[in-house]
Amino acid sequence: SYEVQIGNGNQMSIAPLSYSYGSLAPGISYNLRVRATNSVGSSAFSANVACLTDSTEPDVPAQPSPCSGETGFTVDLAWLAPLPNGEPIFNYNIEIDGSSYGDVSTTSETITGLLPGVTYDFRVRADNSVGSSGYSPVRSCTTQSLPPQAPSAPVCTQNAYDRLTVTWTAPDPQGSPINDYDLLQDGSI
Repeated sequence: SYEVQIGNGNQMSIAPLSYSYGSLAPGISYNLRVRATNSVGSSAFSANVACLTDSTEPDVPAQPSPCSGETGFTVDLAWLAPLPNGEPIFNYNIEIDGSSYGDVSTTSETITGLLPGVTYDFRVRADNSVGSSGYSPVRSCTTQSLPPQAPSAPVCTQNAYDRLTVTWTAPDPQGSPINDYDLLQDGSI
């Protein structure tokens, strides 16, 4: 029989002239050596040989951390780098509500161009030269609501000798419903 040793520890006694190791990490160099054994004893180990497992795409990133730095238009998103599996991660793709936001090379990004008072679903994917991981679990974040924008200038629609009717267009509420309007007449409410 033969005894195969991987690294400085795990030894395996086998009879054939080959053996397939399983459950090894991708993109890692393992030192291997072998010795023969018979009824009298064992030979010395052969010289070490370094064998490299194939690299693969990165692991799926964990769910991004809870969001921080929310404003009406931005969110700070961060996540931990997953295992690269033999090749360096060169890119992360950020997805917002199922659409690509873009690619970044770091594990954090200030997401811009958002609307106030809206909940967005974020997830990230890691890329290396072998391929792309799956997307992380979703992290939902809500931007801050802001005061509404100004309504349009009022328009007089019905005039009578003792009455005026004015109308205006509702502004963007900036993420929070408009409760009421203040109408000023000659500087007074």
